[in-house]
Amino acid sequence: MTIRAGVYEIVNTINGNCYIGSSINLKKRFRDHQNDLYKQKHRNAHLQKAWVKYGEKSYIFRVLLYCDPEMTIIYEQMCIDGLHPEYNIAPIAGNNSGTKRSEETKQKLSEAHKGISQSKELVQKRVDARKGYTHSEETKKKISDSHIGKTYSEETLHNMSEGQKKRFSKEGSVTEETRVKLSFAAKGRKCGPMSEVQKKKISISRKGIGLGVPHSDEWNRRISESHKGHLLSEEHKQRMSETRKGKPMPERTEEHRHNLSEAAKIQWAKKRGEL
Repeated sequence: MTIRAGVYEIVNTINGNCYIGSSINLKKRFRDHQNDLYKQKHRNAHLQKAWVKYGEKSYIFRVLLYCDPEMTIIYEQMCIDGLHPEYNIAPIAGNNSGTKRSEETKQKLSEAHKGISQSKELVQKRVDARKGYTHSEETKKKISDSHIGKTYSEETLHNMSEGQKKRFSKEGSVTEETRVKLSFAAKGRKCGPMSEVQKKKISISRKGIGLGVPHSDEWNRRISESHKGHLLSEEHKQRMSETRKGKPMPERTEEHRHNLSEAAKIQWAKKRGEL
C-alpha cells in the first residue's frame, strides 16, 4: 500500500460546507476521521454535530493535492486561507499530521499570519461549536491527574501575571463591553439570591475549613511568605472601607463560636509547643 502525504477535505454534499486538513498518511487519516465520527468522538465538535445532523451518506472524503510530507502544513494553510472551510474551528493549520514542524516551517507560518485577526463570524462559529459540549468523567480525571504535583517556575508565574495585567488594562484585548459583562456577572453572583441547593453546596465545600481544623505548618509558612512586604494602597483601603459601610456583621451561631474557640486553642497550643 502506497503511503502518500497531502491535503484533503471532508465535504457536505448538501450545503457545500467542508473541513480541510493534512496528513503524511492520507488513507490512515481518512479511516481515523470516519471511526471518530461514527463513534461520535470526533475532536471537532462542529463537524461532529453536522455529521449527526445530515448523516454519513451526505459526506465525501477527497484529496485536494499531494505533496512532500514536510510541506503538508504549508499547503494546508494555503487551502484554509483560500477556501475558508466552514467546519474548521481554528483558522491556523494545526500540527495533527503526525510530523513535527521544522523551525523554517514555524517561521513561514508566523510570517504568514502577522497582522491577521479572526473575523467575528469565525469567532461565533467556534463559540457555537462548543455549545452544549461537556467533558466526559474520564477526560476530567485525566485533566485532574495531569495537574497533580505540577508547579510553575517564578518566571512562568511572573509572565502569567503580566499577561493578565496587560489583558485587562485599558490597552489590552478585553473590550469595555466585556468589562461591563464581567462586572455585571460578578455583581449577580455576589448580590443575587442563592438557591437552597447552592447554599448547601457551599456549606459542604466549606466544612472543615477554618472551623477547628488548623492549617499545616507548611501552609501557614506559605501564607506568611506571600504576605511579607505586601502593603495595601490607600485607594485599596478606601475601597474596602466603602464596601463595608452599612453592612451589618453576620450573626454567629453557638456552633460557629465554639469551633472558632477550639481553633484558637489549638493554634495557641502549637505556638507554645504543646502540640
